Amino acid sequence: MSLPSDLPPTLVVGAGGFMGGHFLRSYRSVQPACAGTSHSPRPRVAHRLDLREPDLSTLPLEPFRAALVLAALPRIGMCEAEPARTHAVNVEGALQLTRQLLDRGIRPVLFSTDYVWDGETGGYADGAPHSPITVYGRQKAELETRALALDSSVLIVRPGKVYGLVRGDGTVLDEMAGLLAKGEPVRAAFDQVLTPTWIEDVIEAVAHLQVAGASGVVNACAPEAWNRHDLALAIAEGLGVEQELVQRISIDDLGLQPQRPKNTSMRCERLLEFADVSFLSVDEAIQRTIGNWKETP
Repeated sequence: MSLPSDLPPTLVVGAGGFMGGHFLRSYRSVQPACAGTSHSPRPRVAHRLDLREPDLSTLPLEPFRAALVLAALPRIGMCEAEPARTHAVNVEGALQLTRQLLDRGIRPVLFSTDYVWDGETGGYADGAPHSPITVYGRQKAELETRALALDSSVLIVRPGKVYGLVRGDGTVLDEMAGLLAKGEPVRAAFDQVLTPTWIEDVIEAVAHLQVAGASGVVNACAPEAWNRHDLALAIAEGLGVEQELVQRISIDDLGLQPQRPKNTSMRCERLLEFADVSFLSVDEAIQRTIGNWKETP
């Protein structure tokens, strides 16, 4: 990963989460003035900020020129069960924070999701019309629309299916490998198509977008589309376990309510206008994951 040396001092809102924690560590490696917030006390996160009632007046904002708004309530089931509570955070809280940042001359970078589409076609470009079928997807689609109406200079990033390469991090490749390495079955949908993207590549893409002054909506994802079944088969083969452990199912077999979008693969056309980011191939990521699980812990 190569981050630009002129990365602006950035506040990472939601640094207690998986993505936020990775962003904060990486950004600090080139810009020590970067800092993070969390809604509850976390190690190495200096400041508290709750999107239910965001208030920047208590934070030392002098060094910051940008802010990544990663905090959210992204659990699909929670958004369905508690639409008002999650809307207050995912939409109203994020917008309120965006206004406060803009008023202070701090450029906000918001994060959205591939769930803003229904998954009927896949291969979604940056400007593809919204067609969400989940409450969470509708909330993020609303956030995109209202944030850009508030100020067209706002940058909104849609990552793909983000994964890490640390054993035990619980992201998609690691979760599959952990089960298969223990001889446990993996139910993997052949019709759920993702754009798997390494977290470090997302970080590099966002950093370059910031430095380039990009605005609007940008898909920040690797160029490969994979379904879950093929991912699991490749991991099983690499681990040398019985491929029968990979159970081929349809996502419909899971009986999830609401129904999940099936093909949320994206194209990252606008990203390439601003930055020449080289993404880790999924094959290489699978090999690294296999290596993690073949090592003695």
